[in-house]
Amino acid sequence: MSEECQMGVGNGGRQASGDQPLVSVIMAAYNSEQYIAEAIESVQAQTYPNWELIVVDDASTDRTPEIVTGYAARDPRIRLLRNTENQGPAPSRNRAIRESLGEFIAVLDSNDVALPHRLERTVPVLQRSHDVAVVGGLAIQMDETGQDIGIVDSLSCAYCDGHPEKHIAHGGNPFVHSSTLIRRGPLLELGGYDEWFRYAHDYDLWLRLSERCKLLRIEEPLAKWRLSLDGISFKHRRLQDAYAAVAYLRWFWKQRARTVDLEGTLQSALRTLGGGRDKGKCESLYDVGLACAASGNPRGARRYFLRAFVVRPWRLRAIVRAALTLLPDRGECVLNPLRRRGLIGHGAPSRGGAGYGLHVHPVFVESQRRTGSHGIGSAPAQDMTH
Repeated sequence: MSEECQMGVGNGGRQASGDQPLVSVIMAAYNSEQYIAEAIESVQAQTYPNWELIVVDDASTDRTPEIVTGYAARDPRIRLLRNTENQGPAPSRNRAIRESLGEFIAVLDSNDVALPHRLERTVPVLQRSHDVAVVGGLAIQMDETGQDIGIVDSLSCAYCDGHPEKHIAHGGNPFVHSSTLIRRGPLLELGGYDEWFRYAHDYDLWLRLSERCKLLRIEEPLAKWRLSLDGISFKHRRLQDAYAAVAYLRWFWKQRARTVDLEGTLQSALRTLGGGRDKGKCESLYDVGLACAASGNPRGARRYFLRAFVVRPWRLRAIVRAALTLLPDRGECVLNPLRRRGLIGHGAPSRGGAGYGLHVHPVFVESQRRTGSHGIGSAPAQDMTH
C-alpha cells in the first residue's frame, strides 16, 4: 500500500457508528422525475442499515425536487440540496461529497437502481482491505421500461486478467459508476471529481485513484443501469469518448513526467472521433441490439437495430441484423458469409475509452437457465478481494 493511500484510509474526520461505518449515498439529479423515486426506494431497501442519502438537484425544471422533498419528509436519512443554476454532474457530486458524513461514498445515478445487497457486499471489502480505494461490481442493463437486457461487464480486456488497474492501463473503464463504493479519505485528498470533465469524470477519477491505491471488483451485479435515449451514453457518446481520451492521455503522460493541454487534446480527440452525435447514438443503439440478441431476446434486438437504422440509414449492418432476428435458427448461416465479406462485424459491442462492454455475462446465462426467463436470478457471490 502506498503512503498516499495510507494517509487516506480515514474518514476525513467523520465518526463511524459502532462497527458499521456510515455510508453516504450521493445522487446528482436533473429532470429525473420519471425514475428518481425508484432510485431512492432502492436505497431504502438496502440490507445494510447504516446509510444516508444526499440528493443534489441540479436546477431541475420538472418535479424532481418535490419528489425528493416528499421522501425526505418521511425519512430523516434523506437530504435534499438544490443548486440555484445547472452545474453538471461532477460539481453536483462534489457538493454532495463535501456535505457527506460517511466514511464511504456510494454513487448512484438518479435513473439507476441499487440492488438490495449492494452495500452489504461492498462495505466489508473496504473495511478489511485498507489499501483499496474503490470497489465496484457488475450491473444489469435494463431498457427504458425496466426490462432486463443483459449484464454490463466492463472488464472485457483480453490482457487484464480481471484486474481493474490493468484494464485502466489499456484505456478501459473498469466500473459501472452506480456500482461503486469509494473510500472518502483518498477521494477528498484528490479534490473529488475534476470539474473540468463535463463527461467521463468517473473514468478520470479511477485513473487518478489507481496511482496511489488499489481498485477491486466483485463479480456479481450490484446495480441496475438504465438505458435511456436521453442519457449521456446516447446523446453525447462522442463527447464522452473524447473526454475519456483526454483523461487517459493526461494520466499516461503524467507517468512520464509530462503535461497535456486539456482543451487542445479534447479538440484533437473530437476531430479524430468524427461522425458527430448521430454516429454515437447509432453505435449505442446497435450495441444494445447485440446484447439483446445474445441474451435470447430477438424482439428487443430487432427494436434497437431498427432504431439504429433510422438514425443512420446508410449503415446497412443494422437493418441486416434486424432482419436476421426473424430467423433465429438460421441466422448464423446468413451471418458467416457477410462476416467473411466484411459487411458486418462479429457481434461484439463496440467499446470506447470510457464505454462499458455490454454482453451476456455467465451470471446472466446461469440465471436464465435457473429461472427459464429473461430476468436475473440470485447470482453466486464471487469477489476479487484476495
